[in-house]
Amino acid sequence: MEDVEKLEKLNSTTPASTSTAEESKSTQQQKSTASANVNNHRIGAHEKINENHPSSSIINNQRHSTQPSVLLVTALVKAASPRGYSIDARVLIDQGSEISFITDNLVHQLHLKRAHSTLELIGIGGTPSRTTRGVVSVVLQSNMGNQRVEITAHILKKLTTRLPSFSCSTTRIGSLQDFQLADPDYLKPGPIDIIIGSDNYGRIIKEKVIKSTSTQLVGQQTAFGLIISGPINCHSCSPRISSTAVRNSANEQLLELLQKFWVQEEINNSMECHELSPEDHQCEMHFKSTHSRDETGRYVVRLPLKTSATALGDSRLKATRQLHSVMRRLQKDEAHSALYKAFINEYQQLNHLQEAPETPEPSPAYYLPHHGVLRDDAVTTKLRVVFNGSSASSTGISLNDIPYPGEKLQVDAVNVLTWVRKHQFVSHEGGEILKLFLNVISN
Repeated sequence: MEDVEKLEKLNSTTPASTSTAEESKSTQQQKSTASANVNNHRIGAHEKINENHPSSSIINNQRHSTQPSVLLVTALVKAASPRGYSIDARVLIDQGSEISFITDNLVHQLHLKRAHSTLELIGIGGTPSRTTRGVVSVVLQSNMGNQRVEITAHILKKLTTRLPSFSCSTTRIGSLQDFQLADPDYLKPGPIDIIIGSDNYGRIIKEKVIKSTSTQLVGQQTAFGLIISGPINCHSCSPRISSTAVRNSANEQLLELLQKFWVQEEINNSMECHELSPEDHQCEMHFKSTHSRDETGRYVVRLPLKTSATALGDSRLKATRQLHSVMRRLQKDEAHSALYKAFINEYQQLNHLQEAPETPEPSPAYYLPHHGVLRDDAVTTKLRVVFNGSSASSTGISLNDIPYPGEKLQVDAVNVLTWVRKHQFVSHEGGEILKLFLNVISN
């Protein structure tokens, strides 16, 4: 086993309806069910198209309304990631919701660990609305101090429409303007990332309630600052759209489905130039300025780092533990052990790895944990060794976290099959490049 007792180390150590809705009563079903207060400003039944009763295309399109504009409770916070950074998020505080919610997109950006949970949400009239996609814990911090609140939130793809549902440049809030507002941009419509429901409402609320002396607005002190809500008088407000909100939501879903269909049916031109994203452009410029060719013609490149490699902590201990775990499994399977030995020896002969010294490498360095995937039914490659660049170091940062991902180099198989059918005759010249990416050297 001495041939396997080697750590894979990276060759280079240099290298996210406007009318008020009645409160719906929660119902207990056989499945775990959570009810949420859902008018069109919140988790609305209008976001789900009823297949049996599609929305009419002749819904009243009147844009004039005598109803005053109503301000819902929002706050700006910083949502903390377990990896040490934070992201600005907009919160809707809704006592009419039994539980709290967070968008799937924010969960991905924060790299939050989700737990399995499926709740069927009940909307107005007891109608099932949608199902959650898991549950996470997230820490929210005030923008005005060090107050932090950890909440549990259920995951949904989309929470609500942009709030507020009207556009207004200025308005009078009376004596409330003397306080630090939890959402200074309360008049600016924007997406909602988190909904704090009644389950977490008591954890953020404070005692002081303030009523405006000249308006109908009410303020409440919270861990995030002063939240305000109520009807407002704004002569410059754009007219509210009541009944068309249902129709617009249905149209948004229809447009999204149609766009997906267009993308799926689109035939891409292999010679067509496309505009690079800012990150991909950065990678392209980095490659042009740093790559070289060795005496055999192989490319020598450097990792395009977006974060300094010094952010990496100790990874040797975790890689060593993974190696010992692999060795214990190999001791129980001689055939598996022989394949693993052959793989390690081949990598060493090709200079794709080097044996780790007894003394740890000077920082920054990253040791790649690896394990084997054995497929007895495979005809050619029965053993595939997986190198885990997403394994977090002691700082919570992994190798895959610090470089730019770069543009996808491989062409989709669907596009290849489509291109060859555009020509009457197709000829195949050359062959497959053996171990293509392994023949690119990291400097």
